[in-house]
Amino acid sequence: MLEKNLLKHIGKLAQKKYRRDFGHFIVEGEKGVMEALRHGQVAAVIISAILQDDEHYAELTRAAKQRGAEVHFASNLDINKIKTTETFSGVMALCEMPENDFDDIDQQSHILYLENISDPGNLGTLIRTADWFGVRNIVLSRNCVDPYNDKVVRSTMGSIFRLKLIQSSDDAHTLELLKKDGYVLSILDMNGDDISTISPQKRHILALGSESHGISPDLEKMADQRYTIPGQGSAESLNVAMAGGIALYQLMKNA
Repeated sequence: MLEKNLLKHIGKLAQKKYRRDFGHFIVEGEKGVMEALRHGQVAAVIISAILQDDEHYAELTRAAKQRGAEVHFASNLDINKIKTTETFSGVMALCEMPENDFDDIDQQSHILYLENISDPGNLGTLIRTADWFGVRNIVLSRNCVDPYNDKVVRSTMGSIFRLKLIQSSDDAHTLELLKKDGYVLSILDMNGDDISTISPQKRHILALGSESHGISPDLEKMADQRYTIPGQGSAESLNVAMAGGIALYQLMKNA
């Protein structure tokens, strides 16, 4: 069984404020936990007690101990109190939130700027897609959904541990600073140039707007380039994660 204090701590991490106050978040599932052990900072790994003698999970236990993470075995009663999915996969990790700021930006990579993305699944997919295309930096506007929400973390399939995620407290000021530092800002716009013509600069920001409203007027005014994804059907718009995938493909293809 888990100690009461640990059980209570993990349970409270479902709350955004609590996650921020303590700098911890949860990742559930073997793949996510292994990526956390490889690339993140893991405080503890929690494994279902019925898997304690399973050789496959013994490997994971060894990896956790090598990284200095505590290993705990949880009863079914404990698991039912802390799991973030209907069917517990057998393992979860208590991870430390990285404290990235603008000094941590990977200067060798472009930036994906996400403004007011509200759906956890969309944000998680965009993080995973950026990782696939080799974009190492993601800047999130003040009103984006918390990237350490358990649904976002799960949707990234471990990619959240490989990228620099930076959250802005003042969106306009953030973009002004990046532009002064030599970054070119491109947005997706219904009346822009064909996205296939995008010509990335050495320092390039690709910005995507919210699911409901797209790019805000303030962000639109700051844009250096506007692009659109041309379509031939009758749908009003693309899902933001799908649009992000197409735009990132074109950005990196032309890099």
